[in-house]
Amino acid sequence: MRCFTYSDIVKVGIMENLRKKLMKENVLMHQSQGFVGVIIPVLQSNYSSARSVLLDRAETLLHSRYGDEEYWKARRSMQFAKHLRQIGDEFRHQYLDSDDQKDKTSMLDDWRKVQTKHGQAVGGPYVAVHLRRQDFLYGHKVDVPSLNRTAEQIQPILDKYKVKKLFVATDAPVEGFFRNRI
Repeated sequence: MRCFTYSDIVKVGIMENLRKKLMKENVLMHQSQGFVGVIIPVLQSNYSSARSVLLDRAETLLHSRYGDEEYWKARRSMQFAKHLRQIGDEFRHQYLDSDDQKDKTSMLDDWRKVQTKHGQAVGGPYVAVHLRRQDFLYGHKVDVPSLNRTAEQIQPILDKYKVKKLFVATDAPVEGFFRNRI
């Protein structure tokens, strides 16, 4: 069985081009969400004679321990390298008037000793938006608003919190994004 990962898809280009190419090669494709254990019987019963199966968005399959106590301990223990945190801190200070002391977001080096209460952090004087475009649009086209509609949704939040700074993390093309400035 030949499986394609997301990085293989990126190398070929846009997902639709890959689908067309693979259909000509008689490669079966399957999309699945949920725990990884669900995919084994599906592959065995539906694709046992297939030479190749494309597991589209296989990274969305969850391992069997997703969400349990050990999962959250491991997740919480992951931290960015100190030099990357310093770069982020400098950016926040320079562009967002934000730092851990003012925002009440200080962390200890040992995550197990951090005892925070919900609502303790106040955050900085900015709104942050993760604006997904590109590959996200392929699987969620109906759910993703246009850039104009996104701007219409963000403006009331800026107004509500009386904030003038907006941090946008996006993979949107620069020219399309800046045409729709808030």
